[in-house]
Amino acid sequence: MQSNVIAPWAAEAAGNTVAESQQSALLPWDVVLHIMAFVSSQSDLSRMTRTCATLHKHGTLILSRQCYISILSPWKTLFSFCDFMEKSPDRRLALRSLTLSYLAPSSSEDRINLEKTALMKLAKVISDARYLESLQISDLEELLAASPAMLSAISSIQSLRTVEFNYLNSLSCALLASMQTSRLETVILDFSLDLDETHPDELSLPDVLRNFQSSLVELFVEDLPENTSFHYDAIVFPRLRSLSIRTDYLDASLEDLHASFPNLRHLVLQGIESPDMSELPNESDLSNWDLETLHCSVPWAYALGFDAHSHIWRGVHLGDERWHSNVDYFRIVLERIEPKHLDIDLHMFDLCHTHHESFAEIFPECGVTHLKLDFTKFNDHITDTQGQSARWLSSLFSDLKTSLKKMPLEFLSFRFQADEQPVSRPADALVWYETSTGLYLRHDFNSEQYSLQLAKSIPSLKHVHFHFRRTQQPDGVWVVGRSGKEGEKRDSVAVVRLAEEDGMKVLKESPFAEQLCLTPGGQFLEYALPGGKQF
Repeated sequence: MQSNVIAPWAAEAAGNTVAESQQSALLPWDVVLHIMAFVSSQSDLSRMTRTCATLHKHGTLILSRQCYISILSPWKTLFSFCDFMEKSPDRRLALRSLTLSYLAPSSSEDRINLEKTALMKLAKVISDARYLESLQISDLEELLAASPAMLSAISSIQSLRTVEFNYLNSLSCALLASMQTSRLETVILDFSLDLDETHPDELSLPDVLRNFQSSLVELFVEDLPENTSFHYDAIVFPRLRSLSIRTDYLDASLEDLHASFPNLRHLVLQGIESPDMSELPNESDLSNWDLETLHCSVPWAYALGFDAHSHIWRGVHLGDERWHSNVDYFRIVLERIEPKHLDIDLHMFDLCHTHHESFAEIFPECGVTHLKLDFTKFNDHITDTQGQSARWLSSLFSDLKTSLKKMPLEFLSFRFQADEQPVSRPADALVWYETSTGLYLRHDFNSEQYSLQLAKSIPSLKHVHFHFRRTQQPDGVWVVGRSGKEGEKRDSVAVVRLAEEDGMKVLKESPFAEQLCLTPGGQFLEYALPGGKQF
């Protein structure tokens, strides 16, 4: 955690070194110094540097590799950091990663000059850090306005591979356009303009990033201005593989995206506001554009006229819209995208009781082989000790089986109540959440029998996975066994629950491993939120 990091300049200021004669000579110096490079805790490393002068000399260089100045740091901490770096050119050359959280400027006139001096010193440190690879700055626009020297200092760094800038405007865009690095691979930009701010001109993202045409591999942008375009003249980014766009309203042309990023493999398109579904969708012809991963909601994929093929489709939510369930639009987009792997969030109660969708008709005939279903809103908030809801739940799973057999599924995962907090003990579920659906899952739902029914209905099925968020039953992976020769009709079908180790292997090899795999402590990983910068 960053709060536990002890800054190297703080370790030096402590001056708690002891005589080298007190050091035990159990290991040769070259071995000890080699070990220091693998100490992951900066707190432990800082303590090592205070044991003798030799370790102090080498340890401070290791500590200098990654520095973080937090939002709570006073300006005097910035002075201490700069003084520490200025004492030795080797420390500035050792700097690889620098994070500058928001440095709140003072409104007091007697402190303005002090802050300007601190920023001038910081600009000098940055310009001398010739091997800096990662730079993260919050409120970049205000920092550049407070110290013009920062723009030339940052733009002069030729070794940068990753930058993350927040709160951008015209000065920040000018910085990006003037940066000299030819190695930049990852760019993360969060514009997050205030409500009273507007970008003065049309923002052409390819033009701003044109210096990185030959190097850029990953691009993440959030809260873009309304007048943003993704195409500019003949600027092309042939190495870009991952693009994430998260903003209030998606107004991106798919043709422009394809023209600027022709070799894109992973695409995230997330609009906070919903599109107008009453309008005809955009028309595009991207049938020759093949993606590995698409993360996009059903309404936006439909409204943008998305027809590029994608191996994996994530971000699908059915039943979450107030006025419609999205199922009809889902079928249309599914036919266009033709994914092999599909990750869906089913809002169960809304689908059944608000939109009255038939689960037998959710999935059309398609080529999906790996499917993960997250059952959310899977409760009716009515305590039902008589189990009256079992009737509609039993019918629901029967209808769902009818729909699932339309696909050549090989792997199928069910996660019940995936939107709720997990419980550590079964007693917690009994006390806090024994609604009718919980009772059904605990007493009436037979995962082995349902797996067997699915296996008999879907000839291609190999594994079925169940995860009960409220611990109504043990989680597990069922493997399907069939008698008879390959390619011939199988006379006998059986299912067997795999041992935990074997089940984990199946989950790790699935395309949904990051959501399904267990942590070392035996707890399921939290659901991957859209805000995460991973694909």
